[in-house]
Amino acid sequence: MMAAKWPMVIANRVLFGAVIASLAGIFPILYGLMMRRPYPTDCPVGKLGWIVIGQFVAFMLLAIDAMFRYTKADREHGHDAAADVAHGWLLSLAPIAYVIAPMSVWWSVLLHRSTPMGSSPLGSSLLEAAPAGATAVMSTAEPASGFGMAHLIGIVLIVKMADAGAYFVGKRMGRTKLAPVISPGKTVEGLMGGFVVAGLSAYIYYKAILPGLGISLGGTLWGPAVMAGLLTTGGVVGDLTESMVKRAAGFKDSGASIPGLGGIWDVTDSLIPAAILGYLGVLANLY
Repeated sequence: MMAAKWPMVIANRVLFGAVIASLAGIFPILYGLMMRRPYPTDCPVGKLGWIVIGQFVAFMLLAIDAMFRYTKADREHGHDAAADVAHGWLLSLAPIAYVIAPMSVWWSVLLHRSTPMGSSPLGSSLLEAAPAGATAVMSTAEPASGFGMAHLIGIVLIVKMADAGAYFVGKRMGRTKLAPVISPGKTVEGLMGGFVVAGLSAYIYYKAILPGLGISLGGTLWGPAVMAGLLTTGGVVGDLTESMVKRAAGFKDSGASIPGLGGIWDVTDSLIPAAILGYLGVLANLY
């Protein structure tokens, strides 16, 4: 029964993801129609950035949906039916990416055509399409690599501290299973501990360690807390998604390239989605 429904489930997922990603991709146009004024040129994500946001949101929503479907299928029909759900989720990602590719080309062509005569088409299009933060970096001679490295370290630190907090709090205080079918070891109490540890780590790093080193990144007072919450949430979704795929394939780890930790995906599962959220947070100057 599940196998017969599988192609339709994939089709529905692809359609849903494509609609979400497409609506986000044309947001600059919708903004002009709704607000009756041009899309702001100083928007942190630019115009092409909305395509990335749309695709990311679509993938995240489909991942969460797949995990609920996986759990239900495993309980009602067994492992094989649940594995079909995981395979369907993986197959649905590629068509959505192909739907987004023409939109990226379309936006690039529009930006190219809007370039004033006599200016460099490529340079002007890139500056118009790029996020405000990236534009500032491209149009200044001052090196920004130090600030980029500080943010990169911060993102990795917050995500991994959330992982560590969730693990240790869960081991000591965990009672309520978070996703018993997909990852039996994760608990709601551990997740809450991850949020708390991530928030404390973010404030210590951005408001104490970096200023103590003479590095000021600006940001807001509440920014680290918001980003810690987003990074932790993104990390949990990435972690559970990888667990679902591994369980569907019948493997404990994604590989054996890192002794004691498994494969590359086992180490980066939480970082992959969280890194995108972290980058958007940097563009928005949240922390």
